[in-house]
Amino acid sequence: RQIAASPEAEKLRREPKFVRVVGNSTDYHLWTSEGGHWAVHDGVLRGRGSPGRVRFWQSFEGALAVRFRVRLAAPGSRAALVLGEHSGEGIRLGLEGGDGRAQGSGPMAALGAEGWHEVALRLDDERLHWQVDGGAERGVPVERGWGGGVVLEVAAGAVEFDDIEIRVPREAVGPDGRRSYFHVFDRRETAWRAEGPWIDHGGIACAVASSWVSLEALEGEGLLRHKATFGPDVMVAMNSEENTEWIGWDRNPSHVHHAQDNLVLCLGLPEDARGGYRLEVNSQDRRRTVLYRAGVEVAAVEQDARFPIRYLGGHAPYSPRRNRLALVRVGSTVRALVRGIEVLRYEDPEPLPTSVVAIGGYRTRVNITHVLVRELSPPGAVAAVAGMAAGGAVP
Repeated sequence: RQIAASPEAEKLRREPKFVRVVGNSTDYHLWTSEGGHWAVHDGVLRGRGSPGRVRFWQSFEGALAVRFRVRLAAPGSRAALVLGEHSGEGIRLGLEGGDGRAQGSGPMAALGAEGWHEVALRLDDERLHWQVDGGAERGVPVERGWGGGVVLEVAAGAVEFDDIEIRVPREAVGPDGRRSYFHVFDRRETAWRAEGPWIDHGGIACAVASSWVSLEALEGEGLLRHKATFGPDVMVAMNSEENTEWIGWDRNPSHVHHAQDNLVLCLGLPEDARGGYRLEVNSQDRRRTVLYRAGVEVAAVEQDARFPIRYLGGHAPYSPRRNRLALVRVGSTVRALVRGIEVLRYEDPEPLPTSVVAIGGYRTRVNITHVLVRELSPPGAVAAVAGMAAGGAVP
């Protein structure tokens, strides 16, 4: 009643927004078709083609668990679920009828008799585990890498999927002690220390989105610094999504999408989060992605027509409207990935003793979510980094 009586009633009014389950857009569909024919019939996702592929809208580069129902809808049908996909490669679990030995390469979930089957699997840094219809759990060692794509494939025939559920732990510790954290900002996130104008759950979304934290720094800079210590080998990845200023249903325009310029990911030093490796995307008048080492540019790439993000201007300034950015360090190699594609690489002859992770931007308005911080080195390296920062020797 208070909203209805408010002079801002038209601005505050909400309407439901629906998205299609499968389609060709990375911005507006939960699953993006990359081959074959995919459609939803009676609440079931059905795929066919040789091959048929659909990709989930969100990438998950860390530990995760997946559960789904599957039915081979035609004789000789074969399918697969691919996790940790990067540049076409990933950890593939085959789905076949019978005993699963017909095609025989790689991990295989044998679906047995006809009809629907429930498949559950878990992926961590070292192993893939799976079971079918609540039976015995099987597992194989894997090389996890830093890919995050979730892909369904149909290699032959027709296959139906239903009740697909993906769960990601907020915090995980691997068998060797390596840690990972996953933050979607659907609640108060106490693991981060904020610098600058951040707003919890600010803005609205026209593209597929869930929850986020908003940086509104049209002047100056804003950073979120993780309170934990990592490193030196670590990966930080985040979604950048357009921030929207809502004006009102009775206004023209009703809303404005701000450009997600000058996005920043840092692997920093204990005393200076900005002083280690700093990646800037959509920077320098939206023309370049740049990596800085201790404040000095050491690698860059032009954001031309081949770059995974394009600035178009207009109502939705960037295409795609939601992007996955990552900064990865392993030893002396620092990589930048945009939408799962490596856009630059730098070999540091004198690697810095980084142990801090920070994200943010400057002169921008942007929504940030689905932030992963994943340690790629044993926990003993954290103590070694502290020794390096203090001038000590690394054992």
